[in-house]
Amino acid sequence: MGSAIGVNLNSIFFQMNKIYSSQIEKANSLAGGIEKNAAKLKASNVSVDLQKLKECTLQLAELAEKQDVAESALAQARGKAHEKLNELKNIYEAVKFPIKSHFAMEQWPVFGIPDKR
Repeated sequence: MGSAIGVNLNSIFFQMNKIYSSQIEKANSLAGGIEKNAAKLKASNVSVDLQKLKECTLQLAELAEKQDVAESALAQARGKAHEKLNELKNIYEAVKFPIKSHFAMEQWPVFGIPDKR
């Protein structure tokens, strides 16, 4: 899909939030129609700020791409954090088990085991 603003947005569209991509597609379609029918607009004495439309469309595409990159990095970090959390929970249980097995429940708090479960 070519863009009326001179930028190929194919690589962005497949991940981009649907709200952004939909609006960008509509703006590109409008810009293309304006460019193809510039003579009709001029003959009808209709003036539009096509440059502003193109600039804003490009800016939104760039910001949406940055957002996608940030969200991807966040998703990766979140996944790693969840893996580490699960690892910590497993290690915690493994370390706690022998203490709970060898000491009376009343002594668990001295080892930092707060509950009696």
